[in-house]
Amino acid sequence: MNRLLERAATRDETLAWAIAHGRHVSGAASAYDYLKWAQTISTRDVSHLLKQDVLLLGAQEDHLIPLAQFYSQQQTLTNVRSLTARLFTSREHASSHCQVGNTGLSLDVIINWVMESKRQTEEQPAHGAI
Repeated sequence: MNRLLERAATRDETLAWAIAHGRHVSGAASAYDYLKWAQTISTRDVSHLLKQDVLLLGAQEDHLIPLAQFYSQQQTLTNVRSLTARLFTSREHASSHCQVGNTGLSLDVIINWVMESKRQTEEQPAHGAI
């Protein structure tokens, strides 16, 4: 399996980067070990525990995270106070992983969301106040 992945990576720069980066992040000794590790990552057991405001960002053409995961993650966040889901597109030049191509837009979205969440929190009466 490792030889097959290594051969494929010599023909695909993105795959080579993804494997190298994944091995670095996971501490995996091989490409196969990285893939086994990646399959264990899931928020399924904890997503329902989140009760705060959540900003979920996705990229339409992400080379690492499938678009379907953006939508399925939304379905698992069943107890959040509020959910803002923002999908970045190629029209915005932000459809790549981490919105590479227009990180300024993603930072604007994040900052505006934080500021709006803060404003709404400050406007809410204190718990138990009459």
